[in-house]
Amino acid sequence: MAKVEGDRVGATGDTSDTSGTSGTSGTDDTSGSGRASAASDQGALEPRTSEQRANGSGSGAPGGSAGRRTAQGRASVRATRQGDAVSSALAATNAFTSAQDLHARLRLSGQSVGLTTVYRHLQVLAERGEVDVLRRDDGETVYRRCTTEAHHHHLVCRHCGHTVEIAGPEIEAWTSSVASAEGFTEVVHTVEIYGTCAECTAAGPTETL
Repeated sequence: MAKVEGDRVGATGDTSDTSGTSGTSGTDDTSGSGRASAASDQGALEPRTSEQRANGSGSGAPGGSAGRRTAQGRASVRATRQGDAVSSALAATNAFTSAQDLHARLRLSGQSVGLTTVYRHLQVLAERGEVDVLRRDDGETVYRRCTTEAHHHHLVCRHCGHTVEIAGPEIEAWTSSVASAEGFTEVVHTVEIYGTCAECTAAGPTETL
C-alpha cells in the first residue's frame, strides 16, 4: 500500500515538473516579446526632452537643426543688409546726423529699417571708432562718418550742420602746455567749434539746429 502511494506521488511530481517547465517557458517567451514591443512603441511615442529639442534630436520633426541654421542665416543676412544701409546713409551726408533724421532718410529711400535698428548700428559703428559722436546743446546725440582717421576736431555750422574736419595743431600744443603746467599726464580732449558756415551767412538768418 505504501509502495503504491509513493509511485503515485512520484508520478504527480513528474507531471508537475513537466507542466511547470512547459508552461513557464511559453509564458516567458510571450511576455518578453510583448514587453519588447511595448518598449519599442513607447520609445517611438515618448516626447523629446528639452535637451533633445535644443539639439534638434529625438522624436520631433526631422531637419530641426537645419531649419534653425537657415533662419539664423537669413537673420544674419538681414542684419548685414540693414547695417550697410545705415552706413551708406551716414556716408552720404557731410553733416552730423541724429538717429531720427537718419531713420527718416532711410524710410524715404524705401529702406525697411526700424529706428531701434538704426540706433543699434550707430552704436556699433561708434564702438569701432568708425564714426564721430557729438552731443548737441539740447542733449541729442548726433553721428558723422569722418574721412580722417587721425585725431582731429570739427567746425560745425549751427544752422545746417555742415561740418569741416580740422587738425588744429595749435590746439594740441595749447592742450599739452596747459596739462604739463598743472602736472597732468595721459591727457585727452575733444574740441568742437560751432559757428555759421559761409552759405548760411550768405542766406541770412536761419533757425539754429
